[in-house]
Amino acid sequence: MGNLGAQKAKRNDTPISTKKDIMGDKTVRVRADLHHIIKIETAKNGGNVKEVMDQALEEYIRKYLSDKL
Repeated sequence: MGNLGAQKAKRNDTPISTKKDIMGDKTVRVRADLHHIIKIETAKNGGNVKEVMDQALEEYIRKYLSDKL
């Protein structure tokens, strides 16, 4: 087994529970969704990351959290 194979085997030995984010699965999913939206929209509008991040966050809050505010 090469070095890469050994590293992969070591990662696979780690229990899933220790790999989870401290804040939980929902936080990880929200971050992943926002990251995906930001990457796509930034590419579309010429690369203004801050503007895209602000817009994506506002849209996400309206869509998923409006009933909790």
